[in-house]
Amino acid sequence: MSRLLATLRCDTRLQRRNGFWYAAGFVVLYSVVLLHLLSPEPRLVAIAPFVWSNLLVNTFYFLAGLVLLEKREGTLEALVVTPLRTGEYVTSKLATLTALGFLENLVIVLLTHGAAFRPAPFAAGVVLASVLYCLLGLAFVVRYDSINEYLIPSAVFTALLGAPLLSYFGIWDGPWMALHPLHGPLVLLKAAFLPVGPAEQLRALLASAAWIVPALLWSRVAFRRFVVAPERRRRWA
Repeated sequence: MSRLLATLRCDTRLQRRNGFWYAAGFVVLYSVVLLHLLSPEPRLVAIAPFVWSNLLVNTFYFLAGLVLLEKREGTLEALVVTPLRTGEYVTSKLATLTALGFLENLVIVLLTHGAAFRPAPFAAGVVLASVLYCLLGLAFVVRYDSINEYLIPSAVFTALLGAPLLSYFGIWDGPWMALHPLHGPLVLLKAAFLPVGPAEQLRALLASAAWIVPALLWSRVAFRRFVVAPERRRRWA
């Protein structure tokens, strides 16, 4: 527990020192202005996918920035030879980035929509989306060593992650869309602002939770393959 607490403090300082908190503050201001340009009815429809998409930056890309920074500075390689466990490293990233994303988007919603929303599906949608974005982002970024290598492949990957938006806006829908790992969080966020039946909310919650296990396994396998294993080979070379 002491290792995890120390890692949480370290990640929080790292995010603050590298401007992540200031970036989140800027996004809040920009988002509030942008959403207030919409009339109330379109804003009500747009706010759930807006939050869902905004979390992609707070989690997927913020995590990528942290990992690439730690790789560049040699911090990640040094951590591999410490008693810190992979699970503690991942948990710290999940907790700090989820908290940052939750607070940022809660402020955006309160300033643009007010308190007239359902907090339970909102919290569930934000937390589940953040956790999945972080796990998938970690599994993806560890195979790259620089931002230049990462940007184009990540754009393709995040385009695939954004597929549920097609269903939300009625562009391309079908029962198969419910199998997408990020579909459930979007349904839950929609339920925070618009009518969604209890059965549909429950299905979304269970489907999202079910995706966490394979996403966690993929991130752990990728971390050990692309970070831990190469460092051990260098030590024993």
